[in-house]
Amino acid sequence: MMFWNRYLVLYLAFLIVAPGSGWAQKVPVDQIPKLIMFKEAVDYRETLRAGVLAPDKIEYEGLSARVYQLEPALVKALGKDYTVWETEQHRSREEQWAYLRNLFSKHDDSMHFYILSEIYYQLQLSGWFKVYEWTIFDLTIRAYLMSPAESESARVWLLHLTCEPTPKENVSYAESESMVLIRLGECGVIWDVKTNMVSVN
Repeated sequence: MMFWNRYLVLYLAFLIVAPGSGWAQKVPVDQIPKLIMFKEAVDYRETLRAGVLAPDKIEYEGLSARVYQLEPALVKALGKDYTVWETEQHRSREEQWAYLRNLFSKHDDSMHFYILSEIYYQLQLSGWFKVYEWTIFDLTIRAYLMSPAESESARVWLLHLTCEPTPKENVSYAESESMVLIRLGECGVIWDVKTNMVSVN
């Protein structure tokens, strides 16, 4: 999967917006507690059928939610009808590492490994964290946000899209694109694996 452009943008973005996160005194990678290796490669059809995606961008009703987006734009894209899944709390860099290890233990496939390992080893985030959740028909979107200080606007550092199980025949590859999948259901989903972008309609 070609997620590297996302990593570069995200890394540079948080260097700009999170000067208090300790990035100037980053811990060398070999001194960070290891993130365990993934157990499974991703079966794209099965993931879209009944799994958890970690897209860089989700398009919905002409607007988009995306990694690095500011909170007001995120809420504008997905609406104000959300649940606070995790209330705002402060985490040090070490506490955020532990949080990411726990998150990865629940999603230990190769897709999450490559996405979370970049955040884990390179961004080394700290600050104020919270999680919002939206339900759109048979889909759940969870946005993980962080701000370096309580007075600053939060930004998205991870998106999760969870799909309620659907019959296998409802998920297929697009005829013209080898890395684009289509999911039929209460709302349609198109997942471009190459760009890691999702369209919900």
